[in-house]
Amino acid sequence: MATVIGALPYSDTGETCSFADDYDEICPWVTPGSPDVVYSYTPASNIAIDISLCNSAYDTKVYVYDGGCPGTLVACNDDACGGSYRSQLSGVGLTAGNTYYIIVDGYGADCGDYTIDVTEAVPPPNCPPDTLFGQPVHGPGDPWTAINSDAGSGYLVYENFWGVNGDICDIHFWGLDLYWDIDLGWVECDEDPMTFEIKFYQNDPN
Repeated sequence: MATVIGALPYSDTGETCSFADDYDEICPWVTPGSPDVVYSYTPASNIAIDISLCNSAYDTKVYVYDGGCPGTLVACNDDACGGSYRSQLSGVGLTAGNTYYIIVDGYGADCGDYTIDVTEAVPPPNCPPDTLFGQPVHGPGDPWTAINSDAGSGYLVYENFWGVNGDICDIHFWGLDLYWDIDLGWVECDEDPMTFEIKFYQNDPN
């Protein structure tokens, strides 16, 4: 049974060892399941939230389902708190009226005392004036797609810019230094430095 989060900010403490292992997700490690505790939250408006287990006392994992337990996996994290084997999620986008389930879980059958903090995420700053973008900016918890640039040499990514009345001063883009392992999930690459080639072409209707 889920503990209902009525309003944000929200903070609670508890322990997981006396609970059953009902759920598990890979993010990215494949491990035995751990006892888990469930919270639910139904936002009244579209919102992005931060979820922190950083002040917990064991090796945690946290993930979010939409619509049920288990439901559609929205986000998952194992060790984002930085060297402490604790979990946090930043900027998880939620839709008004949907019920989301936050699962406080553990890594490798671990369990223990936890502290959960759920807060409204600070929105990212607006883009500077005269900014053009080919794709909307993604928050840390938003869905995204990527092209595997190492799968072959034939991958090209195109962006269109129009209405440019002055010089283009700089370009910002992002990528992920990762590869997919069928057993481990996303794993960091050791390619350093990485090289990119960017070309500009004059508008051509063909």
